Amino acid sequence: MPRQRRREKKDASTDRTPRKEKRAKLEIPNTTETKSQEMFPLELPSNLKQLLVQDNEKVKAKKLARLPMKPSISEILQDFLLTYKSDEFSVQIMGEVVAGVKVYFQHCLPSLLLYKFEAPQYQTFNFDDPQHDVCDFYGGIHLLRLFVKLPTLLGYTEVKPDATAVLFECMKRIVQHIQLNADRLVTMDYLDGGAEYKKRT
Repeated sequence: MPRQRRREKKDASTDRTPRKEKRAKLEIPNTTETKSQEMFPLELPSNLKQLLVQDNEKVKAKKLARLPMKPSISEILQDFLLTYKSDEFSVQIMGEVVAGVKVYFQHCLPSLLLYKFEAPQYQTFNFDDPQHDVCDFYGGIHLLRLFVKLPTLLGYTEVKPDATAVLFECMKRIVQHIQLNADRLVTMDYLDGGAEYKKRT
C-alpha cells in the first residue's frame, strides 16, 4: 500500500499539462496614428462634428447624398480662396495646399471615405474619365470625412518639419472657413436609394 501511494505521487509530479492562465490583454497603440495626430492635431469644431453624426444617421437609414452636390468640393475650396486674405501665408501657398486637399480626396474617396451603402452610387459615374472630377460631384460633408482621416493619412507621408507647421495652419484656416459658413457650404440633401438600389447593396 505505501508503494502505491509513492507511485501516485510520482505520477502527479510528472503531469506537465499546461494550465490555462488568464493573461491581461496587451493593447499596443497605433504609433503611426498617434504620431500623425501629434504632428497634425486637426480638430473639427463641434458644429461640424454634429453634421458628420447626422450624415452617419442618414446613411444608416439607407439615404444617399444627392449628386452632384451644390456646392461641390471644388466650389467650396474656391470659395475659401476667393475670401482668403493673405497673412503670413501667401495666396500661392494656400492655393498649393487646396490643390493638395483635392488630390487627397480624389485618391481616398472610393476606398476610405464612402460607406459600403454608397459604393454602388459611386460606380454609376464614370470617374475614370479625366473630365469627371469627383471634387465636382461630392460636397462639404464628404470633405469633412476627409478632414477626419487627414491627420492619419499625412502620417504616412514624408513631410519636412518646417513644412508641417505651415500645412497645419493652412488646413486650420480651411476648416475655420467651413465652420463659419457651414449653413451654405455643407448641404445636407439626401434621397432614398430606392428598392432596386438597395438590392445591389
